[in-house]
Formats: sequence, C-alpha cells, structure tokens
Amino acid sequence: MTVTAPENIHFAMPSRLQTALSDLLGGLVQWRIFWILAILEVRQRYRRSSLGQFWVTISMAVQIAAIGIVFAVIFNQPLTSYIPFLGIGLVLWGFISALMNELAVTFISSETYLLAYSGPRSAVLYRTITRNLIITAHNLLIIPLLLVIFQIPITWTALLFVPGFLLVILNGVWIGMLIGTLATRFRDLPQLVGNLVQLAFFITPIMYRPEQIQEQFRLITHFNPFASWIEIMRAPLLGTIPELHHWLFTGAVTILGFTVAIPFYARFRERIVYWL
Repeated sequence: MTVTAPENIHFAMPSRLQTALSDLLGGLVQWRIFWILAILEVRQRYRRSSLGQFWVTISMAVQIAAIGIVFAVIFNQPLTSYIPFLGIGLVLWGFISALMNELAVTFISSETYLLAYSGPRSAVLYRTITRNLIITAHNLLIIPLLLVIFQIPITWTALLFVPGFLLVILNGVWIGMLIGTLATRFRDLPQLVGNLVQLAFFITPIMYRPEQIQEQFRLITHFNPFASWIEIMRAPLLGTIPELHHWLFTGAVTILGFTVAIPFYARFRERIVYWL
C-alpha cells in the first residue's frame, strides 16, 4: 500500500529577499565572530608598537592643534570656540571617511575568509564597521579633553550624539551592502569612492562654519549627507540642537539607501564569492 502526498502540498523555496534578510540577521546573531575578527585585525595592525592605536590619536591631536591655530587666524575666529568645532569635526570625519573607504573593499579584503567560510556574508560587513568603531573609540578620547580645556559646558543636549552616531553606523550597513558588493565586480570603484570622499571633505563644514558659506552655495551643506552626518553628531557635543532638516535629510538618506541596497544585495549576494 502506497501513500501519495496531496497535490496541493508543496515546499516553497525561500526567496532571494528572505535569504538576504536572513543573512543580515544571521551576521548579527553571530556577533562573536565579527567582534573577535575585528579585535584581531586591530592587534595585528599595531603589533609590536609601544603605543599601538594611540599613535593615531596622538597624530589626530597634533593635527587639530596645528590646523586649528592656523585656520583660526585665517578665518578670524576665536580659538576658544573654533578649535573645539574643528577638533570634533575632524575626529568624526576620520570615522566617516575611514568607514566609507573600508566598506568599499570590505568583501575584497576578506577573500580568504569568504571562500573558506559558508556563513553569513554580512559578518564581513559588520567586522569592518566594528573595527572602525574600535579605532574611533580611541580618538573619541580627544573630544572630552577639548570640552574641558576650552570650557565648553556639557548639557543634556549632548545625549543627542548617541542617536546621531547610531544613524551614521546604520548608514554604513547599506553602504557596505551596496558599494561593497559593487566593488567586487568593478575593481576601480574603491578608488572612485576614495576620491569622492576626499572631495566631500572640502564641501563639508569641518574646517569652516556653515554660516561662512555664501547664500547661493548653501545647498551644498543643506543637501550634503556628509554635512548632515557631521552636524547631528557634532552639534550636541557643542551644546546646541541640530537643525531639524539635518535629521530629516539623514532619515531620508537612510530609508532610501536601504530601499535600494536590500534588493540589490538580495540579487547579487551569491555572486560575491565568484567575483573575488
């Protein structure tokens, strides 16, 4: 006697979108993997160095002091307010620029790992973000020193730095999904990203204040995602509330980025290892 299954019963294969979302969630669940990999990479980079990562922090502090004094004179700005503005901006820009450049090569630089490991591809993405967070954590030590030295009052407004910082990290996820995947196929893309990031530095109010820009050029800072990312993190630390349009623009960029990146990642995620 044989038993046949009803014709209306079938086993549906998961869609590409479901697989991609499972990959993103699976990478987060396996946080110990990308955390350990990030720690090992930082240790390997500064192995046998007496000060390690703090050499970057020292270099950043010297850069802030040198540029701050020179440009305060050029822009006729008081040192007590300009150096904290510049210093916080440079520290935060260092995080954003490094994140952008490294996310562009996040899959390329992990070729050996991806070819040997069949787990979530997103673990590589999270590792890159985590490594930059660890490095930035050292440089963030400069910020409280600036606030104390130049007597910038710390208010409850400073807590707005946290959601701003988290929003920037969240944007890093979709940038890695989109740009990182594209760069595995088009190897000239990382160089293009590096040049665009360098250009963005000059059109982002880091070394100059937004109000110093002429009215006809303010669209560059009002509709520049880098400027909004810097402002939603820097303004709270300086005791002011970021303007509403910076929050709205950052939110719009985040939503649009994931709207484009998730279907793209779902479509080409499986091809990453073949493009390496």
